[in-house]
Amino acid sequence: MEVEQVLVWFFTAVYFLIFFFFISWIGNTFLGTGAGASILAIVLWIISFFISVGLGEFTVKKIKENYSNK
Repeated sequence: MEVEQVLVWFFTAVYFLIFFFFISWIGNTFLGTGAGASILAIVLWIISFFISVGLGEFTVKKIKENYSNK
């Protein structure tokens, strides 16, 4: 694997964990424990995974741009 790909997966995991804990906190605080809340949490986890992948790729792209000029 390339270093860039490893960094994308690393940042994806970091962003997903941040979203995961945020969604869990919202779920425990505001939504409760019903079936609808569980389904909503799963849907939000799936959406957050896609957002995390995008943010991971964007972060690596910006790091590459900033440090390739120097």
